[in-house]
Amino acid sequence: MASVFHISEAEAALDFAALMARVRAGEEVVVEEAGRPVMVMRAAEPERSGAMVPGKTAEEVVRALDRWETENGKLVMDAGFADDLEAVHALYNQPLDGSKWE
Repeated sequence: MASVFHISEAEAALDFAALMARVRAGEEVVVEEAGRPVMVMRAAEPERSGAMVPGKTAEEVVRALDRWETENGKLVMDAGFADDLEAVHALYNQPLDGSKWE
């Protein structure tokens, strides 16, 4: 997960180029007013060309989620669900076995 940098709206206005450099380096920038988030800056997702991108089958994803639940407890769709999915991905993401396609 990208690191998060918090900055006030006034400070952000002083050096926008520096914020852009942080975003390009992979950081997420949260601009705040009176300590409350107003805007989040993060790098744009790369556009997909429409070409088929190798990925996981639904069965592989379900097996990884089952393993996660066995080892860590139930996954619940709450505020931390996205973080849980990132953790599952980080633990169980393995290269695909290309021999199946050869």
